[in-house]
Amino acid sequence: MRILFTSHALDPVSEATLLPIRELASRMSGRDHDVICFSRTHGDVAEALKNMGIAVVAEMAEIPVGWEPDIIHGHHEWETTIAAMRFPTCPIISICRSTTDWKEAPCTAPNVLRYVAVDLACREKLQNEDYISSAEIDLIPHGVDLYRFPEREKYRKKLETVFVFGDKDRQVDYFEFIRQACESEGVAYEFIDDPNVNTAGFLPFADLVFASGKIALEAAATGAMVAVCGEAGLAGNFLMPDNFVEMRERNFEGALIYEPHSVDAYRNRIRDYNPKMAKKVCRLVRETADIERTIDQLEAIYEHAVKVWKEGHGEDLATFETFTEWAALYFEKKTWAYKTGRESQHIWRNTAGQDPEHASRYAAPFTPVGEKVESNRITETLREFHPTKLILESAENELARMGKTIPEVESS
Repeated sequence: MRILFTSHALDPVSEATLLPIRELASRMSGRDHDVICFSRTHGDVAEALKNMGIAVVAEMAEIPVGWEPDIIHGHHEWETTIAAMRFPTCPIISICRSTTDWKEAPCTAPNVLRYVAVDLACREKLQNEDYISSAEIDLIPHGVDLYRFPEREKYRKKLETVFVFGDKDRQVDYFEFIRQACESEGVAYEFIDDPNVNTAGFLPFADLVFASGKIALEAAATGAMVAVCGEAGLAGNFLMPDNFVEMRERNFEGALIYEPHSVDAYRNRIRDYNPKMAKKVCRLVRETADIERTIDQLEAIYEHAVKVWKEGHGEDLATFETFTEWAALYFEKKTWAYKTGRESQHIWRNTAGQDPEHASRYAAPFTPVGEKVESNRITETLREFHPTKLILESAENELARMGKTIPEVESS
Protein backbone atom coordinates (compact mmCIF):
# COMPACT_ATOMS: atom_id res chain seq x y z
CA MET A 1 0.00 0.00 0.00
CA ARG A 2 1.26 3.51 -0.84
CA ILE A 3 0.91 5.79 2.20
CA LEU A 4 1.45 9.56 2.27
CA PHE A 5 2.09 10.98 5.76
CA THR A 6 1.62 14.73 6.30
CA SER A 7 2.95 16.94 9.09
CA HIS A 8 3.39 20.65 9.78
CA ALA A 9 7.11 20.18 10.52
CA LEU A 10 9.78 17.53 10.84
CA ASP A 11 12.37 19.50 12.77
CA PRO A 12 14.01 19.11 16.21
CA VAL A 13 11.80 21.77 17.83
CA SER A 14 8.76 19.64 17.12
CA GLU A 15 10.38 16.27 17.78
CA ALA A 16 8.51 15.58 21.00
CA THR A 17 5.12 15.92 19.36
CA LEU A 18 6.20 14.42 16.06
CA LEU A 19 7.86 11.31 17.45
CA PRO A 20 4.69 9.34 16.60
CA ILE A 21 5.17 10.35 12.94
CA ARG A 22 8.63 8.86 12.92
CA GLU A 23 7.48 5.73 14.74
CA LEU A 24 4.45 5.14 12.54
CA ALA A 25 6.15 5.93 9.23
CA SER A 26 9.13 3.69 10.01
CA ARG A 27 6.93 0.80 11.09
CA MET A 28 4.64 1.09 8.10
CA SER A 29 7.72 1.08 5.89
CA GLY A 30 9.00 -1.95 7.79
CA ARG A 31 5.76 -3.75 6.92
CA ASP A 32 6.55 -3.26 3.24
CA HIS A 33 4.28 -0.28 2.66
CA ASP A 34 5.58 2.36 0.25
CA VAL A 35 5.81 5.48 2.45
CA ILE A 36 6.42 9.15 1.64
CA CYS A 37 6.34 11.93 4.27
CA PHE A 38 5.33 15.48 3.33
CA SER A 39 6.17 18.56 5.39
CA ARG A 40 7.14 22.10 4.47
CA THR A 41 9.80 22.21 7.19
CA HIS A 42 12.56 19.65 7.55
CA GLY A 43 15.10 19.02 10.29
CA ASP A 44 16.45 16.16 12.40
CA VAL A 45 13.24 14.15 12.23
CA ALA A 46 13.25 14.35 8.44
CA GLU A 47 16.89 13.28 8.36
CA ALA A 48 16.14 10.32 10.61
CA LEU A 49 13.38 9.22 8.26
CA LYS A 50 15.67 9.58 5.23
CA ASN A 51 18.31 7.49 6.98
CA MET A 52 15.68 4.75 7.31
CA GLY A 53 15.18 4.85 3.55
CA ILE A 54 11.89 6.74 3.74
CA ALA A 55 11.29 9.48 1.17
CA VAL A 56 10.65 12.95 2.63
CA VAL A 57 9.43 15.85 0.47
CA ALA A 58 8.91 19.56 1.13
CA GLU A 59 6.82 20.15 -1.98
CA MET A 60 4.21 18.04 -3.71
CA ALA A 61 6.17 18.45 -6.95
CA GLU A 62 8.96 16.36 -5.39
CA ILE A 63 6.73 13.28 -5.26
CA PRO A 64 7.81 11.00 -8.13
CA VAL A 65 5.74 11.19 -11.27
CA GLY A 66 3.19 8.39 -11.32
CA TRP A 67 3.33 7.81 -7.56
CA GLU A 68 -0.13 8.28 -6.07
CA PRO A 69 -1.04 7.26 -2.54
CA ASP A 70 -3.63 4.62 -1.76
CA ILE A 71 -4.23 6.37 1.56
CA ILE A 72 -3.24 9.72 3.12
CA HIS A 73 -2.42 9.58 6.83
CA GLY A 74 -3.01 13.23 7.68
CA HIS A 75 -1.48 15.00 10.66
CA HIS A 76 -2.25 18.72 10.94
CA GLU A 77 -5.00 20.51 9.07
CA TRP A 78 -3.06 22.72 6.65
CA GLU A 79 -0.66 20.10 5.32
CA THR A 80 -3.40 17.48 5.12
CA THR A 81 -5.55 19.92 3.16
CA ILE A 82 -2.72 20.50 0.70
CA ALA A 83 -2.45 16.75 0.19
CA ALA A 84 -6.23 16.47 -0.18
CA MET A 85 -6.20 19.01 -3.02
CA ARG A 86 -3.21 17.41 -4.70
CA PHE A 87 -4.78 13.93 -4.55
CA PRO A 88 -8.57 14.49 -4.60
CA THR A 89 -9.25 10.88 -5.60
CA CYS A 90 -7.38 9.42 -2.61
CA PRO A 91 -9.09 8.66 0.74
CA ILE A 92 -7.76 10.39 3.86
CA ILE A 93 -7.53 9.49 7.54
CA SER A 94 -7.37 12.73 9.58
CA ILE A 95 -5.58 12.45 12.95
CA CYS A 96 -6.24 14.60 16.03
CA ARG A 97 -3.60 14.59 18.79
CA SER A 98 -4.44 17.74 20.72
CA THR A 99 -7.48 19.69 21.89
CA THR A 100 -5.68 23.04 22.14
CA ASP A 101 -3.13 23.27 19.31
CA TRP A 102 -4.66 25.08 16.31
CA LYS A 103 -2.59 22.97 13.93
CA GLU A 104 -4.44 19.86 15.12
CA ALA A 105 -7.80 20.95 13.70
CA PRO A 106 -9.27 18.16 11.55
CA CYS A 107 -9.09 18.28 7.78
CA THR A 108 -12.58 18.71 6.31
CA ALA A 109 -11.86 17.87 2.67
CA PRO A 110 -14.48 15.75 0.84
CA ASN A 111 -12.08 12.81 0.59
CA VAL A 112 -11.63 12.43 4.37
CA LEU A 113 -13.30 9.14 5.28
CA ARG A 114 -12.24 8.57 8.89
CA TYR A 115 -10.99 10.56 11.86
CA VAL A 116 -8.65 9.14 14.49
CA ALA A 117 -8.45 10.56 18.03
CA VAL A 118 -5.55 9.56 20.29
CA ASP A 119 -7.57 10.05 23.47
CA LEU A 120 -11.09 10.69 24.73
CA ALA A 121 -10.54 14.44 25.00
CA CYS A 122 -9.63 14.63 21.31
CA ARG A 123 -12.65 12.53 20.40
CA GLU A 124 -14.92 14.79 22.44
CA LYS A 125 -13.44 17.84 20.71
CA LEU A 126 -14.03 16.37 17.25
CA GLN A 127 -17.65 15.66 18.17
CA ASN A 128 -18.55 18.77 20.16
CA GLU A 129 -16.47 21.49 18.49
CA ASP A 130 -15.91 20.20 14.96
CA TYR A 131 -19.35 18.54 14.66
CA ILE A 132 -18.02 15.22 13.40
CA SER A 133 -20.25 12.20 13.88
CA SER A 134 -19.04 9.68 16.45
CA ALA A 135 -19.56 7.00 13.78
CA GLU A 136 -16.71 8.54 11.78
CA ILE A 137 -14.22 8.62 14.66
CA ASP A 138 -11.87 5.85 15.78
CA LEU A 139 -10.14 6.00 19.17
CA ILE A 140 -6.55 4.74 19.01
CA PRO A 141 -4.52 5.58 22.15
CA HIS A 142 -0.75 5.89 22.02
CA GLY A 143 1.29 2.71 21.96
CA VAL A 144 4.78 2.19 23.35
CA ASP A 145 7.89 0.81 21.68
CA LEU A 146 8.65 -2.18 23.90
CA TYR A 147 12.09 -2.60 22.35
CA ARG A 148 13.15 0.95 23.30
CA PHE A 149 11.55 0.63 26.74
CA PRO A 150 12.36 -2.86 28.08
CA GLU A 151 11.22 -4.05 31.47
CA ARG A 152 13.83 -3.64 34.20
CA GLU A 153 15.56 -6.71 35.54
CA LYS A 154 15.18 -5.73 39.19
CA TYR A 155 12.45 -3.93 41.13
CA ARG A 156 13.91 -2.22 44.19
CA LYS A 157 12.00 -2.94 47.39
CA LYS A 158 12.73 0.51 48.74
CA LEU A 159 12.26 3.65 46.69
CA GLU A 160 15.59 5.30 45.94
CA THR A 161 15.13 7.54 42.90
CA VAL A 162 12.35 9.82 41.71
CA PHE A 163 12.27 11.31 38.21
CA VAL A 164 10.03 14.25 37.34
CA PHE A 165 9.16 15.09 33.74
CA GLY A 166 7.60 18.46 33.03
CA ASP A 167 8.26 22.11 32.26
CA LYS A 168 9.92 24.28 34.92
CA ASP A 169 8.87 27.41 33.05
CA ARG A 170 5.15 26.74 33.37
CA GLN A 171 3.06 29.07 35.49
CA VAL A 172 2.60 26.65 38.39
CA ASP A 173 5.98 25.59 39.78
CA TYR A 174 4.99 22.20 41.16
CA PHE A 175 8.62 21.06 40.90
CA GLU A 176 9.24 22.91 44.16
CA PHE A 177 6.59 20.85 45.96
CA ILE A 178 8.22 17.66 44.69
CA ARG A 179 11.69 18.83 45.68
CA GLN A 180 10.58 19.47 49.25
CA ALA A 181 8.74 16.15 49.42
CA CYS A 182 11.74 14.17 48.16
CA GLU A 183 14.17 15.90 50.52
CA SER A 184 11.90 15.39 53.51
CA GLU A 185 11.60 11.67 52.64
CA GLY A 186 15.32 11.30 51.97
CA VAL A 187 15.09 10.10 48.37
CA ALA A 188 17.11 11.19 45.35
CA TYR A 189 15.30 13.13 42.62
CA GLU A 190 15.95 14.54 39.18
CA PHE A 191 13.95 17.07 37.16
CA ILE A 192 13.86 16.62 33.39
CA ASP A 193 12.28 19.53 31.56
CA ASP A 194 13.72 19.03 28.08
CA PRO A 195 10.76 18.12 25.78
CA ASN A 196 13.12 16.38 23.35
CA VAL A 197 15.00 14.27 25.88
CA ASN A 198 15.58 10.60 25.11
CA THR A 199 13.37 9.21 27.86
CA ALA A 200 14.57 5.68 27.15
CA GLY A 201 17.91 6.67 28.66
CA PHE A 202 16.35 7.77 31.97
CA LEU A 203 13.30 5.69 32.80
CA PRO A 204 15.00 2.35 33.61
CA PHE A 205 16.75 4.06 36.55
CA ALA A 206 13.64 5.57 38.15
CA ASP A 207 11.64 3.80 40.87
CA LEU A 208 8.88 6.43 40.84
CA VAL A 209 8.05 8.77 37.96
CA PHE A 210 5.92 11.91 38.07
CA ALA A 211 4.77 12.60 34.51
CA SER A 212 1.83 12.90 32.15
CA GLY A 213 1.07 12.01 28.55
CA LYS A 214 3.07 9.48 26.59
CA ILE A 215 5.99 9.58 29.04
CA ALA A 216 3.75 8.11 31.74
CA LEU A 217 3.02 5.13 29.49
CA GLU A 218 6.71 4.69 28.63
CA ALA A 219 7.65 4.84 32.32
CA ALA A 220 5.09 2.15 33.20
CA ALA A 221 6.45 -0.06 30.41
CA THR A 222 9.88 -0.06 32.10
CA GLY A 223 8.46 -1.01 35.50
CA ALA A 224 8.55 2.39 37.17
CA MET A 225 5.65 3.27 39.42
CA VAL A 226 3.77 6.15 37.84
CA ALA A 227 2.04 9.07 39.53
CA VAL A 228 0.32 11.18 36.88
CA CYS A 229 0.75 14.90 37.45
CA GLY A 230 0.92 18.16 35.55
CA GLU A 231 0.45 21.88 35.95
CA ALA A 232 -3.16 21.44 37.10
CA GLY A 233 -2.30 19.01 39.92
CA LEU A 234 -2.11 15.24 40.45
CA ALA A 235 -4.28 12.29 39.51
CA GLY A 236 -6.23 10.88 42.45
CA ASN A 237 -4.28 7.63 42.45
CA PHE A 238 -1.26 5.87 40.99
CA LEU A 239 -1.47 4.21 37.61
CA MET A 240 -2.80 0.75 38.52
CA PRO A 241 -4.32 -2.23 36.69
CA ASP A 242 -7.90 -1.22 37.52
CA ASN A 243 -7.54 2.33 36.16
CA PHE A 244 -5.07 1.66 33.34
CA VAL A 245 -7.62 1.61 30.50
CA GLU A 246 -9.22 4.87 31.61
CA MET A 247 -5.88 6.60 32.13
CA ARG A 248 -4.57 5.45 28.78
CA GLU A 249 -7.72 6.56 26.98
CA ARG A 250 -7.31 9.94 28.69
CA ASN A 251 -3.64 10.00 27.65
CA PHE A 252 -2.60 10.27 31.31
CA GLU A 253 -3.64 13.91 31.56
CA GLY A 254 -6.64 16.26 31.37
CA ALA A 255 -9.66 15.29 33.47
CA LEU A 256 -7.60 12.74 35.42
CA ILE A 257 -5.63 15.51 37.12
CA TYR A 258 -7.66 17.19 39.85
CA GLU A 259 -5.88 16.87 43.22
CA PRO A 260 -4.12 20.16 44.17
CA HIS A 261 -0.35 20.32 44.44
CA SER A 262 1.03 20.12 47.97
CA VAL A 263 4.13 18.82 49.67
CA ASP A 264 2.03 16.33 51.63
CA ALA A 265 0.41 14.97 48.46
CA TYR A 266 3.80 14.21 46.95
CA ARG A 267 5.13 12.81 50.22
CA ASN A 268 2.18 10.41 50.29
CA ARG A 269 2.97 9.21 46.78
CA ILE A 270 6.59 8.61 47.77
CA ARG A 271 5.59 6.72 50.92
CA ASP A 272 3.10 4.56 49.01
CA TYR A 273 5.68 3.27 46.54
CA ASN A 274 4.81 -0.36 45.76
CA PRO A 275 7.15 -2.32 43.47
CA LYS A 276 4.75 -5.27 43.24
CA MET A 277 2.03 -2.96 41.90
CA ALA A 278 4.52 -1.37 39.49
CA LYS A 279 5.38 -4.83 38.15
CA LYS A 280 1.70 -5.70 37.59
CA VAL A 281 1.13 -2.49 35.68
CA CYS A 282 4.29 -3.06 33.65
CA ARG A 283 3.11 -6.49 32.56
CA LEU A 284 -0.31 -5.09 31.64
CA VAL A 285 1.26 -2.34 29.54
CA ARG A 286 3.48 -4.79 27.73
CA GLU A 287 0.55 -7.13 27.04
CA THR A 288 -1.90 -4.52 25.75
CA ALA A 289 -0.12 -1.29 24.70
CA ASP A 290 2.58 -2.47 22.29
CA ILE A 291 2.92 0.03 19.44
CA GLU A 292 2.66 -2.88 17.01
CA ARG A 293 -0.99 -3.19 18.08
CA THR A 294 -1.41 0.47 17.15
CA ILE A 295 0.02 -0.28 13.71
CA ASP A 296 -2.40 -3.21 13.35
CA GLN A 297 -5.34 -0.93 14.15
CA LEU A 298 -4.22 1.72 11.67
CA GLU A 299 -3.66 -0.83 8.94
CA ALA A 300 -7.20 -2.12 9.45
CA ILE A 301 -8.57 1.43 9.15
CA TYR A 302 -6.49 2.04 6.00
CA GLU A 303 -7.74 -1.16 4.37
CA HIS A 304 -11.37 -0.40 5.23
CA ALA A 305 -11.10 3.16 3.89
CA VAL A 306 -9.52 2.02 0.64
CA LYS A 307 -12.16 -0.68 0.23
CA VAL A 308 -15.03 1.78 0.81
CA TRP A 309 -13.47 4.26 -1.58
CA LYS A 310 -13.00 1.71 -4.34
CA GLU A 311 -16.51 0.39 -3.94
CA GLY A 312 -17.83 3.67 -5.29
CA HIS A 313 -18.20 5.96 -2.33
CA GLY A 314 -15.15 7.91 -3.48
CA GLU A 315 -16.67 8.75 -6.84
CA ASP A 316 -19.51 10.57 -5.11
CA LEU A 317 -17.15 12.66 -2.99
CA ALA A 318 -14.28 13.44 -5.33
CA THR A 319 -16.21 15.28 -8.05
CA PHE A 320 -14.85 18.57 -9.35
CA GLU A 321 -17.93 20.47 -8.21
CA THR A 322 -17.75 19.03 -4.69
CA PHE A 323 -14.11 19.96 -4.32
CA THR A 324 -14.40 23.49 -5.70
CA GLU A 325 -17.38 24.25 -3.44
CA TRP A 326 -15.54 22.92 -0.42
CA ALA A 327 -12.28 24.74 -1.30
CA ALA A 328 -14.08 28.08 -1.72
CA LEU A 329 -15.73 27.71 1.69
CA TYR A 330 -12.48 26.55 3.30
CA PHE A 331 -10.43 29.52 2.12
CA GLU A 332 -13.29 31.86 2.91
CA LYS A 333 -13.10 30.74 6.53
CA LYS A 334 -9.30 31.05 6.56
CA THR A 335 -9.24 34.58 5.11
CA TRP A 336 -8.85 36.34 8.44
CA ALA A 337 -5.97 34.10 9.57
CA TYR A 338 -4.22 34.47 6.20
CA LYS A 339 -4.48 38.26 6.20
CA THR A 340 -3.31 38.49 9.80
CA GLY A 341 -0.28 36.38 8.96
CA ARG A 342 0.55 38.45 5.89
CA GLU A 343 0.16 41.68 7.85
CA SER A 344 2.53 40.34 10.53
CA GLN A 345 5.08 39.51 7.84
CA HIS A 346 4.76 42.99 6.36
CA ILE A 347 5.24 44.69 9.74
CA TRP A 348 8.22 42.48 10.52
CA ARG A 349 10.00 43.11 7.24
CA ASN A 350 9.48 46.85 7.56
CA THR A 351 11.54 46.79 10.75
CA ALA A 352 14.67 45.99 8.72
CA GLY A 353 15.60 49.68 8.73
CA GLN A 354 15.83 49.57 12.50
CA ASP A 355 18.40 46.79 12.29
CA PRO A 356 20.55 47.49 9.21
CA GLU A 357 23.24 45.00 10.24
CA HIS A 358 20.76 42.15 9.88
CA ALA A 359 18.54 43.51 7.11
CA SER A 360 18.91 40.30 5.12
CA ARG A 361 17.11 38.43 7.89
CA TYR A 362 13.94 40.27 7.02
CA ALA A 363 13.87 39.31 3.35
CA ALA A 364 11.04 37.15 2.10
CA PRO A 365 11.88 33.45 2.62
CA PHE A 366 12.49 31.29 -0.43
CA THR A 367 12.61 27.87 1.20
CA PRO A 368 10.41 25.91 3.60
CA VAL A 369 13.12 26.26 6.26
CA GLY A 370 13.16 30.01 5.71
CA GLU A 371 9.40 30.10 6.11
CA LYS A 372 9.64 28.27 9.42
CA VAL A 373 12.44 30.51 10.72
CA GLU A 374 10.54 33.66 9.84
CA SER A 375 7.30 32.31 11.27
CA ASN A 376 8.96 31.47 14.59
CA ARG A 377 10.67 34.87 14.73
CA ILE A 378 7.44 36.76 14.10
CA THR A 379 5.53 34.67 16.61
CA GLU A 380 8.11 35.12 19.36
CA THR A 381 8.31 38.87 18.70
CA LEU A 382 4.54 39.25 18.98
CA ARG A 383 4.52 37.15 22.13
CA GLU A 384 7.25 39.27 23.68
CA PHE A 385 6.16 42.78 22.71
CA HIS A 386 2.46 42.73 21.92
CA PRO A 387 0.66 45.05 24.40
CA THR A 388 -2.14 42.51 24.88
CA LYS A 389 0.37 40.12 26.43
CA LEU A 390 1.48 42.79 28.91
CA ILE A 391 -2.14 43.60 29.80
CA LEU A 392 -2.95 39.93 30.39
CA GLU A 393 0.18 39.39 32.48
CA SER A 394 -0.67 42.43 34.61
CA ALA A 395 -4.22 41.19 35.15
CA GLU A 396 -2.98 37.69 35.90
CA ASN A 397 -0.51 38.98 38.50
CA GLU A 398 -3.23 41.07 40.15
CA LEU A 399 -5.58 38.08 40.33
CA ALA A 400 -2.77 35.93 41.73
CA ARG A 401 -2.32 38.42 44.56
CA MET A 402 -6.05 38.12 45.21
CA GLY A 403 -5.82 34.33 45.25
CA LYS A 404 -7.73 33.90 42.00
CA THR A 405 -6.90 32.59 38.53
CA ILE A 406 -7.89 33.54 35.01
CA PRO A 407 -10.38 30.97 33.67
CA GLU A 408 -9.51 28.99 30.59
CA VAL A 409 -11.07 30.37 27.42
CA GLU A 410 -11.78 27.89 24.63
CA SER A 411 -10.76 29.04 21.19
CA SER A 412 -13.43 29.09 18.50
